[in-house]
Amino acid sequence: MGFSTLSIACGSGWWEIKSLFEHPVDKLYLLDKNPEVLNWPDVQEAIAYFVKAYQKPFPAKIELFIQEAKNISLPNHSVQEIWLFNSLHEIQEKEICLKECYRLLEPGGIIFIEEELSLTERRHHEGCYLPLFFLDELTQLMKASGFQFLSSEQKDDKAFYVRYSKP
Repeated sequence: MGFSTLSIACGSGWWEIKSLFEHPVDKLYLLDKNPEVLNWPDVQEAIAYFVKAYQKPFPAKIELFIQEAKNISLPNHSVQEIWLFNSLHEIQEKEICLKECYRLLEPGGIIFIEEELSLTERRHHEGCYLPLFFLDELTQLMKASGFQFLSSEQKDDKAFYVRYSKP
């Protein structure tokens, strides 16, 4: 089967496709509820751009899911990694999404979250104006869904990389 990654609320998949050239996987599942953003022409454009930029062939198979992050038609334990790039704060039914992540992730699998976080006072995302998590809030939410905190590191002055695992 190989190594599979699911990216939830991925938009056009631009960052995910770029990431594959640096960290290849065998299969990438892209999920977003908006077909105007996630569609084959835009995905193929991103692939062509990065094939040219990196001067090497595209390293994975891709499957698109145009839907909410619930009842995803993949088997239990079918992915080794799940990515949430600057998107968890925008997902309305976070607990349902994370329950689905738990179902899909194999034991020992990783959830990789890239999010802007509130540090000393509550901040709101510049693009959507939704509230941003404090790290302890995010960790409590993930623990309530069965995940274990692994690590966090600051990406820049606003965003963090946070990793959780499924026991």
